[in-house]
Amino acid sequence: MFVIVDMSDGQKRIFEKFRKHEIELKRHDVKGCAPFFVAHCHRDYTDFDELKKIVSRYGVALFAQNDILTQKLTPVAFTPTVLPLKMLIKTVGEFFARQSERCNLSVAVIDKSARACDTMSTLAENVRYVRVITSRFDRYEICASEIFASYGISIDLSDNVASAYGSDVVISVDDAGLSNFDRGKIICYKKQTQNKNVFTLSQSDLNYAKFDCERYGIDKFTFICALYETCGYHLPHIPCFKDMGELNHIL
Repeated sequence: MFVIVDMSDGQKRIFEKFRKHEIELKRHDVKGCAPFFVAHCHRDYTDFDELKKIVSRYGVALFAQNDILTQKLTPVAFTPTVLPLKMLIKTVGEFFARQSERCNLSVAVIDKSARACDTMSTLAENVRYVRVITSRFDRYEICASEIFASYGISIDLSDNVASAYGSDVVISVDDAGLSNFDRGKIICYKKQTQNKNVFTLSQSDLNYAKFDCERYGIDKFTFICALYETCGYHLPHIPCFKDMGELNHIL
C-alpha cells in the first residue's frame, strides 16, 4: 500500500497558525488489490512526525515531484524499482527480436532481489549471452532452468556487480555502483552519474483512469508503479517504454 501526500492546502487564513490542523486520510479501493490512501494536510502547519507515522502504517509515500517539503519524508518515499526494470528488460528484448539477425551482444542485468524473473526470457532468446547479477540465486536458478528447457539457452548468475563489466550492455534500474563501467552501454530508468555511456528511455503512457493524478501533482508513471509494486495491481502485460526507437541510436 501507499499514501499520496496532498499538501495543496496552503491558504493563509487569519489566525491560521492557531487552528488545529488534523491530517485527513481518505481510502481509495482498487478492485483486485490492496487499497491506497490520500493524506490531506496543510503545507505550512503539518505535524511531520504524525505524517510519518501514518505513511509508515500504510506503506510508502508518493508526493508532487517538485515539492520541497518532501525532503522531510524522504525515508518513507516510494521509489519505482520493479516495474521499470521489467519494462527495460522487455523493451531491449523486443528491440532485438525485431532485428533481421540474432543479436551478437552480451547483456548483463542487475536484479539483486530477483523481481524481474518473469521477463527474462524475452531478453535471453534474442541476445547472444545473458548474465544476471542477483542475491537471490534460488529464484533465478528456477528461471534459468525454465529458459534452458524452453529455448536451450543458458543464463549465467553472479552476485558480483563487477562481473557485469565484461558485457556490451548493462540493464539496471539506475547506474549507481557502475561509475567505472566504460566498455559498453548502460540502459537504466534513473541516471545518477554523468557517464556518457548511460542512457535512459522515455516513460510509457500508462494510465489509471479511476484516479486524477494531475489534481495531486503526481507523476502518472510513478503512480502506476506504486499500484503495481505495493498494491499488487495487475497489468494485462508488461509494457515496453514508449519510444523503443531510441535504442536505434544507443545500441
